[in-house]
Amino acid sequence: LFFSFGLLFQAFGESVFSYFIAFKQIDIPYPSLADVGYMGSTILYLLGTYYLARVVGVRLSAKSLLYKIIIVGIPLIILVSSYLYFLRGYEFDLADPVRIFLDYGYPLGDAVYVSIALATLLSVKNFLGGIMKWPILFILFAMIAQYLADFNFLYQASNETWINGWYGDLLYMTSYFITTLALIKLGTAFQKIRESQT
Repeated sequence: LFFSFGLLFQAFGESVFSYFIAFKQIDIPYPSLADVGYMGSTILYLLGTYYLARVVGVRLSAKSLLYKIIIVGIPLIILVSSYLYFLRGYEFDLADPVRIFLDYGYPLGDAVYVSIALATLLSVKNFLGGIMKWPILFILFAMIAQYLADFNFLYQASNETWINGWYGDLLYMTSYFITTLALIKLGTAFQKIRESQT
């Protein structure tokens, strides 16, 4: 449900973003009302990966060293690489606090849900006979694709090279497609689980 609503929020963001470009003639409407959808989807994806992890029994405060490395290390690696490429030489404009929040919030949110999805994938090897392995792998790919699309947008927006309808939009469309496939796989897995319990 959270992933589905996340896609709806992405669609809202895309619609508002396109409206600003087509009708208001704003080249790169960032930040704008569209970011309510985009940041909303980041929060919903975080909730989706968190609850998916809980369903398969992952404890995010796990005592295992591997989980601690994943839960802390992966976001750090993603954040450091994002900041090295995107925020290198970043100038804080305190007159635009929303942009600062979004510039740091998107990579942070993406890093956290990717790491939760990875930790979940690593713990589902034998969960319910492995039924959940492939759906969660699809979810992980979807979250990585979303991160790459967001990173590309932030990079292009900061360098003012974003062109509506160019490869950046293809990255977003691809991430939405993978997320849709992941949701179909997840729904099929849950249906199999329900049938096996009756």
